[in-house]
Amino acid sequence: MIQFRAEVTVDRPIDQVFRYVADMTRQEEWTDMMLVKMLTDGPIRAGTRYVAKFKKGPFKELTFEITSLEPDRLLGYRTIPPGQMSWEGEIRLDLASHASTHVLAEGRIRLHGLWRLVEPLVAGEIRRGEADELVRLKNALESTS
Repeated sequence: MIQFRAEVTVDRPIDQVFRYVADMTRQEEWTDMMLVKMLTDGPIRAGTRYVAKFKKGPFKELTFEITSLEPDRLLGYRTIPPGQMSWEGEIRLDLASHASTHVLAEGRIRLHGLWRLVEPLVAGEIRRGEADELVRLKNALESTS
């Protein structure tokens, strides 16, 4: 199993950061996803599902489900069905100051079948990728007025 943890402080209020992170259709602006399609109608909530296509890597498309949602605080997710990979994680937000937000992303990825053999080889790349995504999140939010 690959565990990852990355964090960053964004110079934006917590409600603005949460709205951006929770907008699944904007994830292509700061993650390695290139297309996100909502599968569930209505506002985002626990149980909301979406499909994401990836720019790189061996897994080109994954279906995710929001597992927990606490406005301005937490967004949890997991892949469904597990298939060749099980991925679960969460993004936690905490007030860093009146105008900045501490963002913590952590989770676990488990590769299945023969893919398990490459877990030790790709673990570092996954951890770096998660950290890079938070830097892109910070840059995207701080570059808007």
